[in-house]
Amino acid sequence: MDWRGRIVATAVLLLLGGLARATDSPVAADAPLSAELQVIELEAGSQWLHGNHEAALPLYERLARERPQNAMFAERYAWCLLVRFEGLPTGPERTATLEAARREGNRARSLDDHSDLMDVLLERVNQTSAATNTHSARMAAAEAAFHRGEFDKALAGYLEIAASDPHDYEAHLFAGDAYFSKHEWEQAGIWFQKAIDIDPNTETAYRYWGDALLRSGHPEEALAKLIDGIVADPYTGRSFNGLRLWANATGSTLAAPAVHAPAVPDDANGGRDARTVTVTPEAMHGDPNVTVAWLAYLSNRAKWRSETFAKRFPDEKAYRHSLPEEVESLQMACAILALNGATAEHAPDAGTAQLLRLGRDGLLEAYVLLGAPDAGVAHDYRAYRDAHAEDLRRYLLTYVVQRVPPPGR
Repeated sequence: MDWRGRIVATAVLLLLGGLARATDSPVAADAPLSAELQVIELEAGSQWLHGNHEAALPLYERLARERPQNAMFAERYAWCLLVRFEGLPTGPERTATLEAARREGNRARSLDDHSDLMDVLLERVNQTSAATNTHSARMAAAEAAFHRGEFDKALAGYLEIAASDPHDYEAHLFAGDAYFSKHEWEQAGIWFQKAIDIDPNTETAYRYWGDALLRSGHPEEALAKLIDGIVADPYTGRSFNGLRLWANATGSTLAAPAVHAPAVPDDANGGRDARTVTVTPEAMHGDPNVTVAWLAYLSNRAKWRSETFAKRFPDEKAYRHSLPEEVESLQMACAILALNGATAEHAPDAGTAQLLRLGRDGLLEAYVLLGAPDAGVAHDYRAYRDAHAEDLRRYLLTYVVQRVPPPGR
C-alpha cells in the first residue's frame, strides 16, 4: 500500500475506533471550539475521510491556526499540504508547500503525536527533501552546461530530471529550450507541449513555442501560441514580449483601445460619503451626452464603493475595484450614449466609438482585464479566463493585433 493509501486506511480506522490516539481529542491547553469552528471541524473531517485533501486543506489550516496546541489539526494540515505538494509543478510554490508540511509535521510531533501516520508523513517529507536536493544539483549542472553552449549535455540533464519527476515544469520547458537552441523545432514543440500539460496557466512555454514556430516559418501557428500564453497569464511583465517580436517579424503592429474612462480619485472614499461623485476633468466633454454618460459611470462606481461591493463580494473585508464594477459602469455609459443616438460608427470621438464597439462585440470584460487592468480588477482574472478564454483571444485578435493589409489595399 502506498503512502496515500495509508492515509485513507488510517482515517477509516480512526472513524471506526480501531486505532486509539491521544490526539483525537483537543489537548488540555485548547479552549473549547466555537460554534463556527465546530462546523469547520465537522466539514474538514468529512472531507478528510473521503480523501478530499484539497478541500480539507484550507479548513485544517484555519483550525491549526486557531488551535495551535491541537496535534490532530497540525497533523492533518501537514498531510493535506504534502498531498498538495505532490500535485504541484516544480517551482517556488512547491518548495514552500513541502517546507510548510515539514513545519506542521514537526509541530504535531512536538505536541506528542507519535502515531504511525505521523511517522509515515515525516519519512515521506525527509525522502522528498533528499530527492529535492539531488534535483537541485542536477538542474544546476544542466543549466551550467546550457549557458556554456553545451546543449546536448544540458538536454541530457533536463531529460533525466523530467524522467524522474513528471511534474517538473522547468525540466520539460528547458528540454524544449535546449531543442530550440539546437534548431530542432519539432522536438522543441513536443517538450513545450509537455510543459503546458503540466501547468497550462504559466505563459512561458507558450511564448517559447511561439518563438520556435515563428523562426521555423509558421507565423500563424506562432500567433496562436503567443495569444494562448497571454490568456494563460497576462500580468507577468513578459507575456506580451513574444507578441511584440511576432509583430516586428511580420510587419504587423499592436494597438490597444483608448476608451479614456474618467479616473476615480484614490481618496474618493477618504473622509467623505462614499456615494459622493467626484467630477474629474476627464468626465467633462464638449458633447453633453458624453459628459452625462461619464457622470453615470462615476455615479455607479461610487455606488459600488458605498454598498454594491459588500453585497457582491461578502467574503472580502475591504473594498477593491473589481471587474463587475468596471464593466457595469461602462455598460451604463454605453446605454446612455445609445439612448442619445450614438453608435460605434457615429460617435462624438474615437474613444467613445471604441467603447461602443467593445460593448457591441461583447468584449468589455476582456478589454478591462487586458487593456485597462489594475490590481483590484486583476484579482478577478482567473475566474473570468476559466469561463471565457475564447473572448479573451477574440479581443486580442480583433483589437490588439493589427495585421498587415493585403497587397493592393
